[in-house]
Amino acid sequence: MSKQLRSARAITVDVELWSALHDGEIVAAEGQVPGDVTLTVKIDYIRRLFSPDGDSIVVRLLGCSRCEFRPYSASDCLVALDAIVAAQPWIVHAEKEERGLSIVCAQGTLCLAYEGRELSLDDGSAITLADLTRKAKQYWDAWAAKHQSKRRKDG
Repeated sequence: MSKQLRSARAITVDVELWSALHDGEIVAAEGQVPGDVTLTVKIDYIRRLFSPDGDSIVVRLLGCSRCEFRPYSASDCLVALDAIVAAQPWIVHAEKEERGLSIVCAQGTLCLAYEGRELSLDDGSAITLADLTRKAKQYWDAWAAKHQSKRRKDG
C-alpha cells in the first residue's frame, strides 16, 4: 500500500530552483533512481555570498523517479549517475514538462521528476529556496549594475 501512496504523490516542479542555479555545473551525484538522489552543483559565484565560503550547493531530490541526461552530441540517454556527472551538465535554465522538469544545459537536457527536495551548502548547512533565490538575485543585480556602468563608460 505504501508503494501505491508514494506513486500518487505530486511531482515537484522547481523551475525557480534550477533557474537560480544558472551557470552551475553538476559535479557529483549519489543515490539511486527510484529513490533519493543528491546532486552537487558547483556554482561558486553564488556560494561565495553565503558564509562560510565554499563553491557548491547540494540538492537532495527526494523520491526521485526520473534522472536522465540527453546529450546533444549523442542519441543515447544517460541514466547512470556517474555518466551524467561525466557529461558535465552546465545549467542554463529549467522548463516545466508533463513528467517533471527539463533542465536545459549547455551540453544537453537533464530530465528530472521528484517529490520533494532539500537544499544545503557544501559544508552541510541547510538553506531554503528563498535563501538561494535571494543570493542569486543579489549576484545578478550587482552583475547588471556593473555591466550597465561599464556600457555607459564605453558608450
